[in-house]
Amino acid sequence: MIRISLECTANIYKPGSGLGDLLPIQEYPFISELEGVELTLCVMLCTVRKPGCVGVFYQKERGCCKLINSQNETLEYETQTGWVFWTHLKYDSEWLPLLNHCYFVNHTKMSWNDAQFQCKRHGAYITEIGSKYENAWIKEKLFPSSVAWIGANDLHLEGKFIWGESNNSVIFSSWADGEPNNDRGIEDCADIDQTGNWNDLPCELKLAFLCEKNGK
Repeated sequence: MIRISLECTANIYKPGSGLGDLLPIQEYPFISELEGVELTLCVMLCTVRKPGCVGVFYQKERGCCKLINSQNETLEYETQTGWVFWTHLKYDSEWLPLLNHCYFVNHTKMSWNDAQFQCKRHGAYITEIGSKYENAWIKEKLFPSSVAWIGANDLHLEGKFIWGESNNSVIFSSWADGEPNNDRGIEDCADIDQTGNWNDLPCELKLAFLCEKNGK
């Protein structure tokens, strides 16, 4: 259930007819402040209110979501500890933004290595998924076909999956039941399917792929 935090909104908003009709007093930078929402919903609420909303602040512990008023798009914000920032501004038009990163679906089917090279040509890398929120957002917003390459692989040490760009160990994962299984001993690269589950496959297979880069 979504509720409006009285602490956040009592002195900032004029009453409206409903959750979506809160009227901001203009000297304040936020359209709405909510609690008890997930990150994906927070981002969605901003996305559907463009151009009035230019971004969000989100605090996971309390599920606090602050939608930023477009009249404040030129202000500089300092993200405090525990908060993340997302904006739909200043991203290439073909890329979709989430939390200061942007993502692109390439529908051309390539091997994992070729996909990695293609992402680098655009100043990007094969997507590295760090949380269930990011995984769910990719499933809902980006998924191009039945499967697509992501950056996880165990090419260097069997069973130890790392990310292709950062070389960091895979901490969050969304493996399907029984995966990764290294079937026939030749599956070293990971894909994501339309349900958000991951699987390991031979890196030479040709699949669609997801690129990611830092926002500008």
